[in-house]
Amino acid sequence: MDPANPLRAMVTFTSTGTGHVYITTDGGVTWTDITGSLPDVTTQASAFGPGSTVYVGNMYGVYSAPSAGGAWTRATGLPWIRVTDLVYNSRTNRLIAAT
Repeated sequence: MDPANPLRAMVTFTSTGTGHVYITTDGGVTWTDITGSLPDVTTQASAFGPGSTVYVGNMYGVYSAPSAGGAWTRATGLPWIRVTDLVYNSRTNRLIAAT
């Protein structure tokens, strides 16, 4: 759930060969696949960041996009490791990843 907007949420799927990340902006009435350029691997975590930034965690680490459906970029400086949970702390402006 987006802490700034209760109608906005993301869901991830762990299967391969299908969409891995979906977003809703209307409280779950409709969902849009925003997988885009993400690798076709198990994706288990998502978080909303500042502004319209979104983050996901998968088998290769953490990826971010400047907006839902934007181009995904792998986070630099992090190991190529499975990320199972993400939390964005707006007070400290930090993204915390569980591996």
